[in-house]
Amino acid sequence: MRFIKYFQAIYSDTKKHIMLFSIIGTVALLINNVLSKFTNNLLSNHLIVAPDSAFEIMLEIGFGILIWFYIFGYEYKFLNNIMNDSEIILPEFNGEVFLTACKMTPIFILWQIYFFILTFLTGIFTITTGNLLYYFLAGTVMLFITPFVFMIYVKFSKDFKYTNDVISPKTLLKYIDKSIVDVVFWCLEFGIYGFLFFALLIGYMGWALNLSEQIPRLIATLGGMCFAAYIFVIFKLIFGIGIAKIVKEKILTK
Repeated sequence: MRFIKYFQAIYSDTKKHIMLFSIIGTVALLINNVLSKFTNNLLSNHLIVAPDSAFEIMLEIGFGILIWFYIFGYEYKFLNNIMNDSEIILPEFNGEVFLTACKMTPIFILWQIYFFILTFLTGIFTITTGNLLYYFLAGTVMLFITPFVFMIYVKFSKDFKYTNDVISPKTLLKYIDKSIVDVVFWCLEFGIYGFLFFALLIGYMGWALNLSEQIPRLIATLGGMCFAAYIFVIFKLIFGIGIAKIVKEKILTK
């Protein structure tokens, strides 16, 4: 199975995973603090007590966004290596990751604007006709095309060039036509492992939240949050490997 193969390849160099887990875990803990603040400590039995001052919460939000931006760049630096036939190993943690994030941001925002326009127009049409079917139909379409939009991100990450095929919405039709079978089968395989992990996570968090003692419950819950966030990123990298392989085989060679 490709998923297992890619998973094993990512863990060929385990030293970098300690750093990756630390970075992602920091984001998870910051989210925990912010969540505690905006729920007025309603979850204080399970989460850390919220920060006291507005400055502290804004500092944590800002630091969290900065780290998220770094992770965003790290994922596409990884895919840039894959697209340029490097080994499937985690890249170095350096300033180049921030540069990659800056290069990816414009094309990412552009396609989010396309999504927003589709959502907005569908919303107007739904309000005009009074038929919610159109809105659900648009949601289904957006869900379907999401992997193909990701293919455009991956293709762009190869050389960061603003060619017509990474800007034009018409590219989706081309990508769907050339790769729909491969993408569907990869999404199905990936989805099976994703569902298994999600089920295990739900079971673990249910156990952690029901621990009788507050300190063990807090440790188990926060540990679960950090691990879940880390695995989520690992799964995104694995999904990206599969999509990168499809782009190279079905898009760049045809």
